Amino acid sequence: MPFVRTTGKDARANRSLRAANDTKPYTRFSSEVGQDEQRSNLPCHNLILLSRVAQADSLMANTKTSLNPRIARSLEEVSAHFDAERFKLVVVECNPEHCDLVKSAIEIQRLIPQGDTTALIIFKRASQECLDMLRYTPSAAAFSFLSVHPDEIRTHIQDALAL
Repeated sequence: MPFVRTTGKDARANRSLRAANDTKPYTRFSSEVGQDEQRSNLPCHNLILLSRVAQADSLMANTKTSLNPRIARSLEEVSAHFDAERFKLVVVECNPEHCDLVKSAIEIQRLIPQGDTTALIIFKRASQECLDMLRYTPSAAAFSFLSVHPDEIRTHIQDALAL
């Protein structure tokens, strides 16, 4: 078969045409399918809580007792929990002085195994009357930025668990 030289423009057009005509679903490798099956066999819990504030200052004290969450103190502990379990929701309470919500949300989102339908709520106190909150739900596949009252955080958690 002779070598045919194409220009960059022709090559891009051919790639675009192939991509537009490719209606096959994403094909996964057999190793990925096996991992999905293994993850689906792991126990599923409602909630894991990562609190980066002192317990005396935590807004999650009532939630800890009533919703019975798994509790993690570091990203490494969250990662270890994801190796052994699945969760409906990850809640992260950030330190208001030393935490960037977006950076923390991205760090946590990267820990969630691909294919899991785990939601994420991450918040920090902005003032006495207000919390800054990021909320991620897999069905929306996007982050929502919210400003909520401290007494509304439990409602947001229950709403995310109900999805």
